[in-house]
Amino acid sequence: MLKLGMWPFAPQLVYDEISAGGFADVVRETYTTLGKDHLRATAQKWVAALMRALMPASMVVTGEARDEDEARGVVEGLAGEFEAHCQSARALVNLGVTVGRRVD
Repeated sequence: MLKLGMWPFAPQLVYDEISAGGFADVVRETYTTLGKDHLRATAQKWVAALMRALMPASMVVTGEARDEDEARGVVEGLAGEFEAHCQSARALVNLGVTVGRRVD
């Protein structure tokens, strides 16, 4: 993920920046699909869509692809593999949300 310009620790950085920026009552919540079978199809579609939306540009920036068309082709293959894998496995999605109260 880091090589593609995606950072798995962004929620903590957001929390740290909000806290340092003078916000009060900063709270970080993580919502997960773990144990929520009713979200299985939604999580799978969301992850595949996220891959298709973010990875091509990241691949171009990091030099993994010459242009976005080439990157989209690679990502489409990866997303297809992911979707095929999800036929027998579940995609785990964690969504981090950070909220703070602005203090003036």
